[in-house]
Amino acid sequence: MKIDVSVIMTPAHGKIISEDAFRVSQKSTVPFFVTVVDGHGPGHLLNAETSGFSQFVADQLSKLFQQKKNANAFDDIFDCVQKQVSVMYGDLPFGAVASCLCIQPDSLTIAQAGDCRLYRFDVEEECGYTLLTQDHCVENAKEMIRLRPFYQTGQFAPIGNGYDDWMSAFPEERLHYKTKEGNWSTSSLEPTRGFGDPEFHPAFTHVPEIRSVAFDATQEVLYGFCSDGGAKILQEVFKYTRWNGGCRDEGFLERVSATTKMFIPNKPEDDVTIILLRIQPNLPTS
Repeated sequence: MKIDVSVIMTPAHGKIISEDAFRVSQKSTVPFFVTVVDGHGPGHLLNAETSGFSQFVADQLSKLFQQKKNANAFDDIFDCVQKQVSVMYGDLPFGAVASCLCIQPDSLTIAQAGDCRLYRFDVEEECGYTLLTQDHCVENAKEMIRLRPFYQTGQFAPIGNGYDDWMSAFPEERLHYKTKEGNWSTSSLEPTRGFGDPEFHPAFTHVPEIRSVAFDATQEVLYGFCSDGGAKILQEVFKYTRWNGGCRDEGFLERVSATTKMFIPNKPEDDVTIILLRIQPNLPTS
């Protein structure tokens, strides 16, 4: 198979440094590895410090996968990275969500901790895509079940923090923890899985959700892998591409990449990282 990649990154608010990070295999061979990491930290920390944390997580995920080269090792890989984070950063309030892809000849494996997203371009869908991941947040049905025992201890709670957008009828709930003084924390998290954020442990966990998706190795497929800041943009790009025919000729990836850049605002409200992955079957040599 042939794997072509296009990476589009734009920092939020016109900043120079993004708090996102990524790593992509250098060669189009399988297993092919990609990771997207989206960092966060309290407002008093410099953007560059959070960026450094994200890059550390991305580098370690990539390094460990290159050593193991096995999608079945993702649980161990995430465990090792969290241990390294604990050693390097201790109680510092850095955090990051992260997702990894392992592409093999007839399938891809997704290891997800947080709210980075994976989309598949799909001309059969009116919206132009199929979403292959679900965000880990307090409103996710599976996460509600996982978090319930932590809520019952009285040390963690989902609390409304205003509205995630002006059209929402319900306040966005985020994860809070009980402080030593017995009050609910002023800091909160929207994602419920990822690396770091020691004050939210053990409710906030690095343990990934892992699933495999089969695909027909004789057919071409286009995936979009992004941080949450790129999600709505990628949705619009795939919808636009579908309504404009989705012609998969030699310049297909370049056109989708150019469309993506066109849809990104000059100063987006959140860091945007979008990785386009075009997978083509090997063409016959004779």
